[in-house]
Amino acid sequence: MNMITEIRDAVAEKYNQDITGTSRKGETNMVRKAYANALRPYYTLKQIGDSLGKDYSTVIHYTRNHDEDLKLEVYKSAYLYTKALYNEKTKALLPTEDIQAMIQDIRQRLLKLDRVLSEHVAKL
Repeated sequence: MNMITEIRDAVAEKYNQDITGTSRKGETNMVRKAYANALRPYYTLKQIGDSLGKDYSTVIHYTRNHDEDLKLEVYKSAYLYTKALYNEKTKALLPTEDIQAMIQDIRQRLLKLDRVLSEHVAKL
């Protein structure tokens, strides 16, 4: 199971809603829209749509009233829960210490490359 599917299933379970179904019932639709909007910065429209069994154009439609929907408690709750799940799962992939070590290593490599480049330019 991939991460987007794990997140989808966790959201559906927490809110006891079948967000992959065809129901347009208020709460189901709010949870579905919140899930899609929360993951929009991290996944493509197609990936989100596929995870819900919907077309990418439906996901575009979900984004239209996001600011207004955030005023609704069930939407806001599902949106924040989905964001938190994503952050929790991605943080587990690369701990902050590992990222910092990778950044330091890249900086050192760039400095070394800069020195080598400067030496070659000086020989010209």
